[in-house]
Amino acid sequence: MYREKNRYVYRDDERYGHLAMHFHKRTVTPSGQIKAQFQRYCWLALAAVVLVMLFLPFFHVKTLGAEVSAWLTTADGANKLTSQPLIYFSSERSSFLTTFDIDEQQKMQQIDGFGAAMTDTSAQLIGMAIDQVRRDQLMHALFDPLKGLGMSIVRIPMGASDFTASGMYSYDDIDPIQQDPDLQQFSIAHDTPSIIPLLKQAMQLNPQVRYMATPWSPPAWMKTNASLLGTSGEQRGDLTASAYKTLAAYFVKFLQAYQELGLPLYAITPQNEPLSPVETYPGMNFPALDETSFIKNNLGPALEEANLAAKILIYDQNWDQPGYPLKVLSDPSAQRYVAGTAWHCYAGDPSVMTKIHQTYPSKDTYVTECSTGQSGIAPLSAIELLIRSTQNWAKSVVLWNIALDTSGGPKVGIGCEGCTGLVTIDQATGQYSYTENYYHLAHLSKFVVPGAYRIASTVTRASFPYDSPLEEVAFQNPDGSKVVVVYNPSSWSDTFKIRWNAAHSFFYTLPSKGIVTFKWTRKLSASHITTLWEGRSTQSWFLLMGYFFSLFGLVASLFFVRQQRDFRLLDQWFTFCGEYFPVQARSPPTYR
Repeated sequence: MYREKNRYVYRDDERYGHLAMHFHKRTVTPSGQIKAQFQRYCWLALAAVVLVMLFLPFFHVKTLGAEVSAWLTTADGANKLTSQPLIYFSSERSSFLTTFDIDEQQKMQQIDGFGAAMTDTSAQLIGMAIDQVRRDQLMHALFDPLKGLGMSIVRIPMGASDFTASGMYSYDDIDPIQQDPDLQQFSIAHDTPSIIPLLKQAMQLNPQVRYMATPWSPPAWMKTNASLLGTSGEQRGDLTASAYKTLAAYFVKFLQAYQELGLPLYAITPQNEPLSPVETYPGMNFPALDETSFIKNNLGPALEEANLAAKILIYDQNWDQPGYPLKVLSDPSAQRYVAGTAWHCYAGDPSVMTKIHQTYPSKDTYVTECSTGQSGIAPLSAIELLIRSTQNWAKSVVLWNIALDTSGGPKVGIGCEGCTGLVTIDQATGQYSYTENYYHLAHLSKFVVPGAYRIASTVTRASFPYDSPLEEVAFQNPDGSKVVVVYNPSSWSDTFKIRWNAAHSFFYTLPSKGIVTFKWTRKLSASHITTLWEGRSTQSWFLLMGYFFSLFGLVASLFFVRQQRDFRLLDQWFTFCGEYFPVQARSPPTYR
């Protein structure tokens, strides 16, 4: 390089090689002026960064509180109860989004649990169609609170239902023209190969599991049509007048037999779907007045005399006939033995359960059967059933079959066409797979434990640019942890806010048809500060500012190089960075 008056011209230079040759004889501004301009820009940039860092906390810093864990299920199958990154409550911020206000001070019904039915079909498939290794894996997936969905309620048919793989049966099968009023032929031997071993294993995996039982039909010799079927030709199957006391004794023997095996029954219903006897599978016509008489004169006193604690739940059919339970509960003599009402989901609206609760607030509410899913007969999905039922005072929600085969059976008669279980088992291969019902149920059963309470959750819905259809329910577990389940039934993603005790909130965007479960502990964690980008810590903010300043210097250098064609300034910048900011191998900062 040599000087010509006030201009600098450089030719071949060992440090810059062909780049210097490319700019041979180009005119440049004296380096002193370049450095002065560059320094001014750098000082201005540094001053701006300092000012931003000083004043930004007053406008953008938020104090974060409790950690929130989240699990997501999406309709496309990409997420199946998939754990999501941690979320943090922050100080309340106003928004126009749909807001769910969670108030743990207002408690509603106590939760007994969630589950499905161990029908004869389910027990035969789990107990005999798959090998021991897969059976144990499946039972853990169903009942283990840590490794599985932690089912805590199981419904057991007392005898054959429409889903039976071993034909129609009761626990006292004799020639229908004969009678056995003393129940000398009573036996639960049918249940010992598969049903009872699986129920015992379930209790070992989850000691909190509870069992409820329901007959589809009493023994044929107790009925007017002398058949287990609901109707026989033109003759409807009713309970004979002489069989009321015997049927009560039948219940007592069943409860005692199971209790002796270490399987105490938590609840019973006198009859499954008493208003819908059919001719293709077991059933019995049992009008409200007959059930009322049976409970107050026979079943209630018999359980009391035998010192059996099983709850008596009435009705056990759809939401569209609320007059039935109202008629039973209107009788004071029957009401004293009744713990609550059992409901099915196939007709009517779940809001009727709230109306019954308001009329008889001391009587509990249970959903004891619903077969949902993509091919199920119910008019709603499993997650809709779970949310709407608990929002309408249900203490427990029980889906129908735990397991079915690939054809939706085995079953007798027309039964439940298109029903889906929690699990589908291929009898030919011994393989099994989980249905969407499994994951829907898991969003509550895995996180809401027996003894939890539903807590108040009020919604302020966004109406622009569309009405938000989000559904939600909230609970508090015995350990104080909170659980909130949200479902998005719409065809678009929806962003909403969860606000806790009117002081803390967080935002979440839920995909179309997505389900998310949030869970957080009772106490706020040690608060920490975040800045403009939510979830970034103060340390991360300083690092970002440092990177920004370095990037500014690099861009400024490139700008001057482009304008002045002087590569020495760029070289000086890299030399400066190398001396004062040596590159070290280190793990990148962790952002929450």
